[in-house]
Amino acid sequence: MAVKDDSWTVTTLKECARWYSGGTPNTSVAEYWNGDIPWITASSLHDFYIKDSERRVTPLGIANGTRLIPKDTILFIVRGMSLKTEFRVGITRRPMAFGQDCKALVAKDGVDPLFLANVLRAKSEEILGFVDEASHGTGRLATDALEKLEILFPPLAEQKAIAHILGTLDDKIELNQQMNQTLEAIARALFKSWFIDFDPVRAKLDGRQPAGMDAETAALFPAEFEDGGAIGKIPKGWKIQDLSDLAKILSGKRPSERSPEPTAEMPIPLFGGGGVMAYVKDPLYREPILLTGRVGTLGLVFRIAKPCWTSDNTLIILPKQTFNYEFLYFQLREIRFESLNRGSTQPLVTQGDLTKQQFVVSDALLLQAFHQITSLLYKRFEINSDETESLTSIRDALLPKLLSGEIRVQDAETVVERVV
Repeated sequence: MAVKDDSWTVTTLKECARWYSGGTPNTSVAEYWNGDIPWITASSLHDFYIKDSERRVTPLGIANGTRLIPKDTILFIVRGMSLKTEFRVGITRRPMAFGQDCKALVAKDGVDPLFLANVLRAKSEEILGFVDEASHGTGRLATDALEKLEILFPPLAEQKAIAHILGTLDDKIELNQQMNQTLEAIARALFKSWFIDFDPVRAKLDGRQPAGMDAETAALFPAEFEDGGAIGKIPKGWKIQDLSDLAKILSGKRPSERSPEPTAEMPIPLFGGGGVMAYVKDPLYREPILLTGRVGTLGLVFRIAKPCWTSDNTLIILPKQTFNYEFLYFQLREIRFESLNRGSTQPLVTQGDLTKQQFVVSDALLLQAFHQITSLLYKRFEINSDETESLTSIRDALLPKLLSGEIRVQDAETVVERVV
């Protein structure tokens, strides 16, 4: 372990923070729930910066079964299935409560909480070594062992400087992710307006100019509806088509070898039904594809514009026309995949069932207009994604070196100034 100078000291995790346990208010008491205070559990702790939760408690709930912790408290999971593969840790950005599957650390004087949170993030692999198995195969983190974890501490000013460097990279990564969420929300709203709600057709039927588009684009929409059978009224001249009319549907393939992390020899992402699951040497697909789960994880749809490999538990959708790419991506996201489930022991969607899914389809000129707009949004999306990937790699490379004293703060600041 490299140490910059003798001002750095070694201590244990137990000594640098006050430890707290959480709890769950009685779920049958309505007055304890649906308040304004986020309540974090093993299932909701996903982000390093913890800002909110779907489940919330009231002040009465805080007083009856859980605990309120302040902003800048470190939370991590001590019990849950996720501990089999990952150590989830984060730092709160507002006061909140938490359940018994988590532990909370409030940094003591002389300890910067963001610095300490980054230490735990950097030591994830070591911490996973403390995990054993509770009942029903659930992972359990042995906190008595975790308390003895040795941590190298620089003076407080240097802790804050290191935390600021890492936080600057995190902030830029988060900004890019928020921008991408906005870009995709814009594209999806346009799709819903044009192809689900038929807003421009309704406007023309009422004698109004469709909002938010030029006259040339508005002219591509009909001004009336016709009978679409079981689907109901559809824009006049549009067709009801099966997915197989618009795309080829193929099954993925199991790779001969894989790596859990990207390496120089294996840099290509391997996608399963839940997203990237490993990395392989060569791509199975080089062209943009759409992907969804075939077995196991159902309901997620991925737009993959880079070379990739797809596992044998996935289905791949290859549009027959390039201009159908974004249109089919959003149409697939409208499918209720749970209604297609044929599995008994685990979820299963068949290739045949997916090919028979029906969509209301406009003529090619309108699909091309939609593609022209949304492809520009996704071009910006992909630039942001590439930058995020680069920033994440830089952060992950700097993290252990800064925390061990191997790299100086000034040198790290120079690196960050060049990329942010």
